[in-house]
Amino acid sequence: GIFVESTLAAARTDDHSILKDQMAQFSAQLAELRGFFEGADADHNGELTVHEFQEMLQEPSVRAFFARINMDTHEAMALFRTIDQDHSGSADIEEFLFGVMRVSSGMKALDIVSLMYDVHKLGA
Repeated sequence: GIFVESTLAAARTDDHSILKDQMAQFSAQLAELRGFFEGADADHNGELTVHEFQEMLQEPSVRAFFARINMDTHEAMALFRTIDQDHSGSADIEEFLFGVMRVSSGMKALDIVSLMYDVHKLGA
């Protein structure tokens, strides 16, 4: 009856609110990571070298970000080497964002792509 309908409507609203909050948090993390990347890309070639990444890890705000996702600087370096799958010694912005977000969120790559699309589409 009416009670069940109102309960279901409230649950849908709660789910929507939770999803919106998660998307906002995801969007904020992406923006923060993009800022780190752009600030560390010393030669502005759109790629982050191992050396640039090491320099980036010296910044307190970057170390704080990785600490929030339970990674120390050694683990962050290991992550960078994993992100650099072609062993070129560098990673572009997409590789960097996908790699860090995948680890920080525990999401599958497809989930991240889908969420990035939704965030972009909604302009969040």
